[in-house]
Amino acid sequence: MKSRLFILLLVSHFFLDLCIGIWPLYKTIAHLEIAKAGLIMGAAGFIGEMTQLFFGLLSDQGRRKQLLILGLLLASSIFFVTFCNGYLGLMGIMLCLMIGSGAYHPSAAGFASQLSHEKGRPLLLFTACGALGLGLSQVIFSQTLKVFNGHAFVLLVPLALIIGLWVFHKSPQDLSTKRASPAGIFKTFAKHRRSLSLLYLVQVITYGVVLSLVFLLPDLLRSKGSSEFLCMGGGHLALILGSVLGMITLSFFTQKWGYKNTLLLAASLGLLLFSSFLFTPLASSWITTLLLVSIGASLLAMNPLIVAWGNALIPESPSSVSGLLMGFAWGFANLFPIVAGFLSAQSHSSYLSTIALFSPLLLVGIIGILLIPAPKRAFSEGALL
Repeated sequence: MKSRLFILLLVSHFFLDLCIGIWPLYKTIAHLEIAKAGLIMGAAGFIGEMTQLFFGLLSDQGRRKQLLILGLLLASSIFFVTFCNGYLGLMGIMLCLMIGSGAYHPSAAGFASQLSHEKGRPLLLFTACGALGLGLSQVIFSQTLKVFNGHAFVLLVPLALIIGLWVFHKSPQDLSTKRASPAGIFKTFAKHRRSLSLLYLVQVITYGVVLSLVFLLPDLLRSKGSSEFLCMGGGHLALILGSVLGMITLSFFTQKWGYKNTLLLAASLGLLLFSSFLFTPLASSWITTLLLVSIGASLLAMNPLIVAWGNALIPESPSSVSGLLMGFAWGFANLFPIVAGFLSAQSHSSYLSTIALFSPLLLVGIIGILLIPAPKRAFSEGALL
């Protein structure tokens, strides 16, 4: 039963993250004002993802199935985006999407971490399937628009099937015998406040820079003269698929070197590759794709590694830790695209110069990693696999 349930969890994560990846491309296709599009993405992301800590607490008290279904239902609203013309309506759709993400992710991540005694392997597979959905989202969305006369509501069909399977499947919380109290969770958090605070800071900075890149990527690639395929979702696909490769690679480094050294390696390479992508003159599609894959393999792959480190510190409350290091961190990271959109809207600022302003923040993230206390060896072994 656990294996069937885990497969259902992976498929649902694929579709949930597919929904999340649509907006950066849609704003380009619909010719939305860049500043308003950034404000919508950032504000909705901040409000929605900040709910992950709250939903994480509810999840650790045995409400995983309800939150999983709620998250999928709310996220499906993005498929109606083509019927909406006003910015207020678009904001409402994005709010539903991001609150759905806030309900789904800590519940599903906590459940994935409890399906095996090897805590890291289920979390890695769970994150990889979500990344695959996120990576294919813009390609699937753009092709669906072409086939179905500019609309994507047909994608509701497989999502409705997944929701139906969750409704009639055995509740995930039935597999857990222990339910943590909020007071106990916060007391445990306090014992590891320095490590969790620095992990949180690194997550906000790194993911915020990546979100800004993702938000501007279609327009940035177009300004650099890249191919139409890269501009219409191919570049986004390369970035996200790179993160999947990075998760697998970093998991082996983590087993040998531990969390801290592996994060330092990923962050340092990420800064170098990010700068190379921005400041390299017009390159061929293959070189551009390779750079995007490499950026994803370093910067984006840090996300699950940070969450895995947090879960190793507090293994008894996986959903609450995921709520802090995923949603609560992602909420503030979503403010970065607001700044990116505002700067890009200024007549004197190009997409390239805008995203370049964020690169020094990656150095701050490296310093944050250096300040994190090194975990015990027991935490380092088998971190992700």
